Amino acid sequence: MKEMEIHPKSRSSGGWVLLLPLLLLVASAWLYRESESEVRVQFSRAREDWRAERYEAAISLLENLRREYPNSRLADDALWEIATIYYVNLYDIDRALASFEELVSQYPSSPVATEARLKLAEIYELELNELPEAVAQWTAALARGHLSDAEEAQVRFRVGDAYFRLNQFDDSLEVLQSLLKDTSDEYLRQQIRLRIGTIHQIRKEYEKSIDMFLAVLESNACKDCRTRARLSLIESYEYLDRLPEAIEVARTMDTSEYPTGMKDNLLQRLLEKQRYYEPRLWNGR
Repeated sequence: MKEMEIHPKSRSSGGWVLLLPLLLLVASAWLYRESESEVRVQFSRAREDWRAERYEAAISLLENLRREYPNSRLADDALWEIATIYYVNLYDIDRALASFEELVSQYPSSPVATEARLKLAEIYELELNELPEAVAQWTAALARGHLSDAEEAQVRFRVGDAYFRLNQFDDSLEVLQSLLKDTSDEYLRQQIRLRIGTIHQIRKEYEKSIDMFLAVLESNACKDCRTRARLSLIESYEYLDRLPEAIEVARTMDTSEYPTGMKDNLLQRLLEKQRYYEPRLWNGR
């Protein structure tokens, strides 16, 4: 039986068919490396302009980079730097806000997306006084889970404090009490206790507030917290007519933290109040 002959041309065509995807892959990789090289050059030039305080020129280069190479590994970094220049150097809050929002929208998985969320929260809180929007951004940053333990604790505290300022005390307590259990940062724990004690005061839960303020005084981690805890403790004792305890706390006030004149005035007021109430108590009034 005569064997089938394979025409040389047929072998050649089949080989090219097999080689074509490989050649396309090599060409694509080469083009990608070339484009990334050009991106890095433009990015470096933009940073040079930034350092030289040529902010508009830097933004122009970075915007051009994003238009020409939208799929580059540095496209999200370019948008981050645009937003930062608008916020830090040009103080253009509207454009900074728009740029950070575009970053988290277009590059939600970017390593800088969490930082962009925190910047958005900062802008909403400090520049625009829009606490609900700030809380939304902090919550989104926490949901991504890319924060260190210390960063996460600070963000959770900011959320609890924002709820407090919004008079959403149930939400504030829930966040702060949970954080108090989770964090080992003693300085932060005293800040949390101080805030929880204040919430109890607002709700006229003075006994609960006293427990929190006394816990603050058991630690030396936060000097300012101790001063504020003493003043708040005096206030709670006064509301409960426990004047001797209020006076004792006032006497322990450190004059390096609370000026001598203010301490003397506080003590005088408490002692006069005690003298006024004591005869009335003895007379059964």
